[in-house]
Amino acid sequence: MKKILIILIIGLMLAGCVDATRHMSSFNMTGAIGMDGKPLQGLPSPVNQGDAISKAVTDAMNASIAGFVSNPLVSDLNASSKNITNLNTIGFDASGPDIDLNGRKFTDAANGTAATDPMTMQQGWDKINESGVVSGQTPTEGNSLYYDTAWLPGPGTAGVVTVGPYKYYDIFVDESSTDEGHVFTDAINLLMTRTSNRGGEIRIGPCKIDCTDSPQIYLNHTSAHGAPLSIIGSGVGGSTSEGTMIVSPHGIMIGEFAFGGVGRGVRLENFYLYGDPASPANIGIDCNSTQCCVELNRLLIRYFAVGVDMRDPGVYNQRFQDVDIQDCTTGGFCFYGNNNVLDHVKTGYGTTYDLTDYGIWLSGSHNIGMALDVAHANNGLVLGTAPDGGARGNIIMSCWSEPCTTERNVSIIYGQSNTIHFFGCDNTKPYGRMYVTGDHNDIDLHWDSLNSFTNITFSSSAYYNNLHMYPYHQSSSRGVVTDNSVNQLDYGNPMRTDHPFAGYWYRGAHVVNKNVAAGGSPGWYCVASGSPGTWKAEAVVAG
Repeated sequence: MKKILIILIIGLMLAGCVDATRHMSSFNMTGAIGMDGKPLQGLPSPVNQGDAISKAVTDAMNASIAGFVSNPLVSDLNASSKNITNLNTIGFDASGPDIDLNGRKFTDAANGTAATDPMTMQQGWDKINESGVVSGQTPTEGNSLYYDTAWLPGPGTAGVVTVGPYKYYDIFVDESSTDEGHVFTDAINLLMTRTSNRGGEIRIGPCKIDCTDSPQIYLNHTSAHGAPLSIIGSGVGGSTSEGTMIVSPHGIMIGEFAFGGVGRGVRLENFYLYGDPASPANIGIDCNSTQCCVELNRLLIRYFAVGVDMRDPGVYNQRFQDVDIQDCTTGGFCFYGNNNVLDHVKTGYGTTYDLTDYGIWLSGSHNIGMALDVAHANNGLVLGTAPDGGARGNIIMSCWSEPCTTERNVSIIYGQSNTIHFFGCDNTKPYGRMYVTGDHNDIDLHWDSLNSFTNITFSSSAYYNNLHMYPYHQSSSRGVVTDNSVNQLDYGNPMRTDHPFAGYWYRGAHVVNKNVAAGGSPGWYCVASGSPGTWKAEAVVAG
């Protein structure tokens, strides 16, 4: 009886050991203690887990390791044919049937780069090979793959459709085809079906979508009105390995998805839109919605007649950020609207074409431009339209004007009450002219070098404009001002100990005597323009 009792106690102890290992939540197969830093439940402390599991497997149960590991970490794993080095990295060889990682199997070593290569569990879940996905399994929602700046959830994720060159994606891109315009129609249709016409996101992996032989890409749907749409690529690099490249010589037309409001409209982000380098034509991005609510972010647009045109029906309360327009032939960025922000918009660069018309053409009210960069355009920055102006209360905080090979119009200002701050030029080539026909504008032309514009002209209809002057950056041939009306040349009321002896000063300039005293002159006036001009002291201050 005593022997029977001892046997029962030993059996219960073994059973407790087995039960303890069966209910572990996390552990390291190489030994030591659990991943949570605590000893195994029901075993003395400290305990070497490797020894405990080995004893449980060999002496108690004589079963596979998989029998003691809770899903979904590892299941159906045969200890005799597979070698586990630790739970986070699994090394496998070509022998044995398979490794099952939460339902995703590697049937042989061909699923990895080599038979002995380690593969993390996350890589095992998400790895894509040339034939599509791991053993043809479809990743589930929340099991995502990260490419550059775009997370690409698998099929079934609410509000998201993925596009790319593998079967892993919702919409497959055939990179060998030049007629892939259907990709966008297919993606939009699937998105609207998946979300019951509520819109959402289309995320594009690194690839080339060639629409050369397709019509213009039209972002529209029968139920698009009021539904938001975002198209997010994986980068703006010049090759598919660096991001998403959309080849579309006919450009992109935005439809009724752009009918916006708070939380609605269209957002295009993070891709390279490529036109026709041999014969640029058409508009890169256009909109024909009844209301245009569009945001552009991190885009490279190249080889079109016009890069972006949002004049009709106009765009409101939107942001255009990090948009680079290159090698277009007519215009860069053009829009009409109110309360928009242009942040780091760059036009006119490239290696092949100059802009025969405008770099940036802004018509509307209360827009803000920051760090604008215009080059190689016959009319660099244009505010408003003739004859009524059309640009009011806009603020251009910084606009860099690059050299042109011939003298051109760096800026034309038709509107009223705008604030424009130009900054730049490198003193190597002529920078062209500025025409001002509006009124009550504040214009600051502050350059790094000793050159400004060739000519600054105020028309007869321009009045009460304020032009900030920098006499040491001007000469009789550079920065010449022609004032045909009533405007102010603002020298900032400088304070000196004597009148100027250098720089180009216009008649009417005034300098304050910083050491004025009773019986002395309070300052000097320029009575004849020149370098430095003719100066006369003011009447003395009473003693």
